[in-house]
Amino acid sequence: MRNIIHPRRKFFNQILYGGISLGLSQNILAQNFFTPEEEIDWYDVKELGVEGKGWNDTTKYFDRLPAKAQGFVRDRLWDLSMNLKWTVLNDLDMPHMASTGIKGIDLYTKYNNKWRYVTTAGALVGLKTYQNKSIPADSENEYELIKNMTPEFREYKLFLPLYDGVTKLEIGIDNNALINKASPNPAKPIVFYGTSRASACASRPGMAFPSILGRRLRRPTVNLGFAGNGRMEIEVGSLLAELDPCVYVIDCLPNMNESSVSERTVPLVRKIREAHKTTPILLVEDRSYTNARFFPARKRHHQKSRKALKNAENY
Repeated sequence: MRNIIHPRRKFFNQILYGGISLGLSQNILAQNFFTPEEEIDWYDVKELGVEGKGWNDTTKYFDRLPAKAQGFVRDRLWDLSMNLKWTVLNDLDMPHMASTGIKGIDLYTKYNNKWRYVTTAGALVGLKTYQNKSIPADSENEYELIKNMTPEFREYKLFLPLYDGVTKLEIGIDNNALINKASPNPAKPIVFYGTSRASACASRPGMAFPSILGRRLRRPTVNLGFAGNGRMEIEVGSLLAELDPCVYVIDCLPNMNESSVSERTVPLVRKIREAHKTTPILLVEDRSYTNARFFPARKRHHQKSRKALKNAENY
């Protein structure tokens, strides 16, 4: 693999996408089955930069939380930090979510100044494991993303897996092509703190709602959604206060109940307000389960949590 040597750039607070410019090639490959290896140049994405990091001082290059968060936030939150490489760590399968969302990669390109979907790379590792089966330590995904595309210089954005961990990502292009770092978006980011509604549970990576809003609003986004663990914890609030977004979106109700909403909403908002006197803080209600009308207890849960949130907003 031929590395590009660039000075280490300052990270901008955006969701975990890879934003790159790529041109003069008919093929862009997340890995490749068909083009002869000697005709492909491979580039480590770490040399190009990744959007979506709120902090630079992370234990691993692609972690979402800073190194100091380990031992400060609950272990469950730390364990959910996403590490990016396209060697899937666990080969997860879930009954409620497509594998393309769990461990695939989406490719978008800018066309007429808008981000347009191009294709999805599925995780095609081969013989993988789940539960008690063993995982090959060197198993890597190889996938041809684009072939026979009109050769011109374009800007691309990669949206990485929503659930499964990834530790390294390489991009392969024709050896007569060029690849450059994209210009970072200078706008202040939108920071999302919440549950799997933010971080996952979409059919493919580009369809998580923070990703959709980031494209539509042309804003960078920081996605701090923790599946089952978005609970308005004050430790996370301390970390949020270190960021400098245009708005905070707090979307934790799906992982909370009436009591925890009443106890934690005001302290979380106050912690952020200590550092940001005027930055908008958007408190989001939960979404009703579609079958809540048939289950009285579930319906009451939604109603009580929302009432507690509104009471906190009026505090």
